Amino acid sequence: MMAPGQGLARGHPPERLRFHPSGFPPTVQFFRSTLLPAAIVLLFGLALFAVSARIWLPGDMAAPAPIS
Repeated sequence: MMAPGQGLARGHPPERLRFHPSGFPPTVQFFRSTLLPAAIVLLFGLALFAVSARIWLPGDMAAPAPIS
């Protein structure tokens, strides 16, 4: 029987190097849970600003470009 606090096998990684039960290291978890959602929201905001910027343009500039 093992003593409390010992790993299941020799060479078991220390606690700070163990992966989360999801299978990803902590840096990937931080990226997926914090940075990626923030980047998605910022990109959406930028796209919304670019699309709605036509509101403040003068009337002749807000129209689509002529084909001829």
